[in-house]
Amino acid sequence: MATAILTLAVLGAIMLAHLLSPAVESKLIDNFTNSLHGPGFAAVAVFALAVLRLYHRSPSNYLHAAVAAMAIGVMSEAVQIPGPRDASLIDLVMDALGIIAGLGLFARFDPQVQTRLGDASLVGLGTITILTMLLTVVPTALYGYAAFSQYRAMPSVLSFEKTWERAVFSQSWNRWPELVAAQPGWPDADGTIARAVEVGRHGVLIRVRPYSDWSEYSTLSFVAASGDTNTQEIILTIRELPRPDGHSGPATRKLMRIAPQPTRYRISLCEIASSSKGGELNLSRVSSITMNASNPGSNTTLLLDDFRLE
Repeated sequence: MATAILTLAVLGAIMLAHLLSPAVESKLIDNFTNSLHGPGFAAVAVFALAVLRLYHRSPSNYLHAAVAAMAIGVMSEAVQIPGPRDASLIDLVMDALGIIAGLGLFARFDPQVQTRLGDASLVGLGTITILTMLLTVVPTALYGYAAFSQYRAMPSVLSFEKTWERAVFSQSWNRWPELVAAQPGWPDADGTIARAVEVGRHGVLIRVRPYSDWSEYSTLSFVAASGDTNTQEIILTIRELPRPDGHSGPATRKLMRIAPQPTRYRISLCEIASSSKGGELNLSRVSSITMNASNPGSNTTLLLDDFRLE
């Protein structure tokens, strides 16, 4: 009876965590949270196996534990359908990989399994276990590292110097811009800067999802220069995270003229917040920074560096 109650408690805890988790987060944190499905369900599967082995030790325990853990995964996704989060097939795939990794690792060192399998089978089991562990653990490690580094780097938003910035930038489904050596006249003459060329029908130059809490800062600044001898017009957009009901958050747009010479541009966050469409921009819930060419299709090119909050 105690074991059954404990099993139900684990299932209830998983479902409650889904229901009470924030409806919207930064994309990077959201991906980190989703990546925990693999390691988490590895632990669930091993727990289910341990419970089954309390009653009867049999090779079939592994199959029953896998089925039980996968059933918990399906139910944990199903309860999200009416809730604030979205059910995901990718989450179920990560659940399955985690279950294989957890049970495979346990089986690799289980004396009962070792006596039943030959050397070739044990090698195959070990290979599958290692591959599934890599698929489940590596994303969690990478997203965790990037999220922690992004937080620690504040007030720097984007420097184009750090390895982790590629992981942050990739959350915007936008390509990493070409990095070039800083030209004479740039504040950091020994560093690298970004050469951003407009892409797509909206003329996107750069889009990044920063650490979301800007409430302690008053200014966004960056160094920029046009990619040729002409002054370029761009539109800078700062958007808030989506609302709990799923609707888009407020956004503010600012027309800017970027001169050919490297210049540090400063934007008042108070002015930005009060001028947004759809309500005042909440500076503790910033979702993204986007730069677009004001005239898409004109092959606008910018040189950019050192986005930071002041």
